[in-house]
Amino acid sequence: MYISKTKETDDWRFLAAFGIPDLGKADSRKLLGHFKLEDVVNVKQEQLIELHGFGDLTSHSVTKGIAAIKETILHMLGLDFNLRRTPLVSETESMESPITDMQAMARRLGAKVQTSVSGKTDFLVCGSKVGAKKIESAKAKGVEIMTEAEFMDIVNSN
Repeated sequence: MYISKTKETDDWRFLAAFGIPDLGKADSRKLLGHFKLEDVVNVKQEQLIELHGFGDLTSHSVTKGIAAIKETILHMLGLDFNLRRTPLVSETESMESPITDMQAMARRLGAKVQTSVSGKTDFLVCGSKVGAKKIESAKAKGVEIMTEAEFMDIVNSN
């Protein structure tokens, strides 16, 4: 995986790029939903076991793999990559956010949720405060644009 220092990338992609055994993209996202990237290097097996989807073997393998390259991870973090941070569950649970709920619904249906429009984007769900540049970018890339209500209609019909 190629990660640029200047182009923004998700922190979970950054973590997954280290090739830690049993820690792919989905589990990296899940892990960073509970721990900041800087704190992952100190996560204990007991803490991982408490997370849904991390059993004894996986949590042991992941913490052992992280410990083996802890200094490399810290060194890479010190290079100031432009990382888009995964919101912590502890911070978002207290927020009643339709966007957070919509993202969770989309992921449950198998969607890959992004915060920016790319050539791989299929749909842009727009709220009332969407920027004109984001809409222009979506139109230029042939991305289907829909309102939050249209999105909810699709989700509720499944």
